[in-house]
Amino acid sequence: MNARPLSSTSSRTSRNFNPDTIEDGKLIAFDAEFVSVQAEEAALNESSGLKMILRETRHAVGRISVIDCSTRQIILDDHVLPRERVVDYLTRFSGIVAEDLDPSKTPHSLISTRSGYLKLRYLMEQGCIFVGHGLRQDFATVNLIVPPNQILDTVEIFHQPGMRYISLRFLANCVLGR
Repeated sequence: MNARPLSSTSSRTSRNFNPDTIEDGKLIAFDAEFVSVQAEEAALNESSGLKMILRETRHAVGRISVIDCSTRQIILDDHVLPRERVVDYLTRFSGIVAEDLDPSKTPHSLISTRSGYLKLRYLMEQGCIFVGHGLRQDFATVNLIVPPNQILDTVEIFHQPGMRYISLRFLANCVLGR
């Protein structure tokens, strides 16, 4: 799929984002889903037989979701149209399919990468505390630097020194019984 500008007729606008409801210290659950815009390129080293990475996989944000932790109201739930052509929708992990990011076919709110970034930056600048699992990678891919005092990451909270990191699936099963 080729990235193209969003027009007001082909995209649905975000219905939930209301800056007036955001205040300092608000706990918000944040998650982002990604798509690949560049596939990994690798080759075998002839002398050692080891795999050499020639070019890393590069991801772009495909969906941003934010929920108010106290009211459980959706603050933001938008699909994001990457600037570059998508080479893999990572559907198994992201749940995103080609139609979701096609302005002429999507039933979802579809916004530009810049618009998604600006909404998240606004939440950060308002002092919201982002709650989520594995947020470091999400913030890096979205290209947002969030102060450590505004992050509650369950990957870090439940990590024990010398042990492996706990998956969200395992954590939800143990803590929530789901």
